Amino acid sequence: MFLFDVQGSVAKPTHAGLPWLHWLREQAGDRLHVWPFDGWAIPHDKAVLVEI
Repeated sequence: MFLFDVQGSVAKPTHAGLPWLHWLREQAGDRLHVWPFDGWAIPHDKAVLVEI
């Protein structure tokens, strides 16, 4: 399903980042909005995490 050892592959960074994202969500609870996964509109009373 994932090609881990191919030049330009994003499988390794994705698998490394998902546990970190899960930990952040657990720690911040409902204070964190992960854009765009939690929706396109960003609430004014939440911290925002964006991958750019």
